[in-house]
Amino acid sequence: MMSQRSVIIGLFLWGGLARAGTYYVSPTGSNTGQGTAASPWLTLQYAADHASAGDTVNVLAGDYAGFDLRHGGTATNPLTFLAQPGATIDRVIPGGRADGINIENASYVTVNGFTLLGTGNPATSEAGIRVVGDGFDSPNAFSRGVVVQNNRVDQWGKWGIFTGFSDDLQILNNEASRSAQQHGIYVSNSADRPIIRGNRVWGNAAAGIHMNGDIDTGNTALPGVDGIISNAVVEKNVIYGNGGGSAYTAGGGSAINADGVQNSVFRNNLLYDNHATGIALFQIDGGGPSSGDTVVNNTVVNAANSRYALLVANGAVNSTLFNNIVYNLNPSLTRGSISLDADALPGFKSDYNFLDPRFEASGVPVNSLLLWQTATGGDAHSTAINLAQLKALFKDYANNDYALAKTSAARDAGVASLGGATAPADDLRGVLRPMGNAYDVGAYEYRLLPADANADDTVDVADFRILLANYGQPGDFAHGDFNHDGRVDFADFQILERSFGETQAAGGPLPATPSIVGVPEPTSAAVLALALSALPLCSRRRRKNIESTELHPTPGRLQ
Repeated sequence: MMSQRSVIIGLFLWGGLARAGTYYVSPTGSNTGQGTAASPWLTLQYAADHASAGDTVNVLAGDYAGFDLRHGGTATNPLTFLAQPGATIDRVIPGGRADGINIENASYVTVNGFTLLGTGNPATSEAGIRVVGDGFDSPNAFSRGVVVQNNRVDQWGKWGIFTGFSDDLQILNNEASRSAQQHGIYVSNSADRPIIRGNRVWGNAAAGIHMNGDIDTGNTALPGVDGIISNAVVEKNVIYGNGGGSAYTAGGGSAINADGVQNSVFRNNLLYDNHATGIALFQIDGGGPSSGDTVVNNTVVNAANSRYALLVANGAVNSTLFNNIVYNLNPSLTRGSISLDADALPGFKSDYNFLDPRFEASGVPVNSLLLWQTATGGDAHSTAINLAQLKALFKDYANNDYALAKTSAARDAGVASLGGATAPADDLRGVLRPMGNAYDVGAYEYRLLPADANADDTVDVADFRILLANYGQPGDFAHGDFNHDGRVDFADFQILERSFGETQAAGGPLPATPSIVGVPEPTSAAVLALALSALPLCSRRRRKNIESTELHPTPGRLQ
């Protein structure tokens, strides 16, 4: 028989589940309604006041005023605001802050899919989305686990997305544009483990993404208030046209600013036409230098009126830069690819980059790769490029398509790791790395079909012959090792069989992965016939060179 204690616990859990609900908000609703699909609420503020942990608030298409939220969910039961297509916040919070959405002292909240339109004036609108915890009065009161994703924030007075004292924050797949006075995305104050991924950030007056630990804000006697942002991941963002100023500011601010950001990684970002620095590792307001950071597989092409494309300064020691394409369109000899301060030189590691050969080392312009190598001890395997060579790296430079060209020198020119830091497992689009024999340099990996050994954008008999010639031997992708396990074997043959006959435009979209069928199509049947006729030859070759039966697939494995 169930104990009284078990019954009480069961009722408690059931009650918790029962309280989680799905609610609706509509411009034609009423706050006297039930919040159901048939009887939706009218305002976002009413929904914010009445929803709780585990609830989902569906916001139907229409125009709304913003909302202020001071309570959240839990790690297992977040509070979610889910905007349907056409749901737009075009007015600030009634009677509150001049923001579109304000999440304050609340954790485990998800804001998904809104369009938020500001006034373009800092006097009448501040942040499209604001997420802040308490770093002033209460211990351990940071906001935690907030997710801001799939939103469009445009023409806000100060910031598109602003956060402070917010741990384990995720800013994912948003568009943040045309902030009138400051930044597209601003992650501020002591905060650890933020993820800023997949955002499109453009046309903001100052920085695209600004990260500032800011030791001058908050009570440093409280735990965690140290002015440091640590273990951040900033990846797969497309950032362009920032830092040009506006009627409210002269501009400036990097495409990615990192002030007091430590032990973090910046990877697979595409930055172009930004008017100040590209990526800056420095300290002004931060509680410490931006040390121990990795900048890997980024493409940075700075505008003609910009500063250095990469800045490593103010004690940013133990920085690692590799597999990047870095160029500066500013013709000045005091502008170029990398500026490195003397106090940031300890532990500096940089290599396997494609670089504009204009640098600054310890405040002195250095206008050749050889002199830079001598001054820093880095970039021994990097490549100096001019403007024509830069353009040749990409599929369509004139139209800002920075995917690699088929003949790009950046293909297979990178490395898997440098100084303990590892290259990303995929590229800006999610294409796996490496596709060929080595990692490509820059934010994009050139896409190959799964078994296109000769890289002609078709999987055909020529690729099978390459596999056959190397069957049973150590090899790389170009010799038939399609699963990158270091050996050409039956698993690679299976990959070729599944993709036989596929084709694509040069470096273009991959076709859908074909399903494995019991009876191959005629083209695949031809491959199987070739394979069956060739396997005895492969077997004899292996027996001659390697006395190991485990390298030869048994006939039964072909059935």
